[in-house]
Amino acid sequence: MTALVANASHNELLIIPKRKVRLHGIEFDEDFLSALVAKHLTQQRWQTLPRFSDAFDIYMRENPSAHRHKFRIVSQHAYSLLVSQFGDVALDELRHAHITQFRDHQLADLVP
Repeated sequence: MTALVANASHNELLIIPKRKVRLHGIEFDEDFLSALVAKHLTQQRWQTLPRFSDAFDIYMRENPSAHRHKFRIVSQHAYSLLVSQFGDVALDELRHAHITQFRDHQLADLVP
């Protein structure tokens, strides 16, 4: 490769071989994989956006305390309150304002 670069003059077209990426023993062109990933992400973005319920499911699955009964009850209750107020919001639409509104609503329910 360096021999190609060293011998090429300034007026000649230099052809550089495409980079390969090895996945599970199979070589792919880097440009091909890049285009494939970009296409997948674009399609996924328009098909299904992750929602608050998806994040809650992951949280409950991954949290080390999720096996405890009281933790599950309290978490499910808080989740139900938030979803009843805002619906199952897409994560990219969730803002700080949602959380402050949720907090204010919960505090207002405590005041007699």
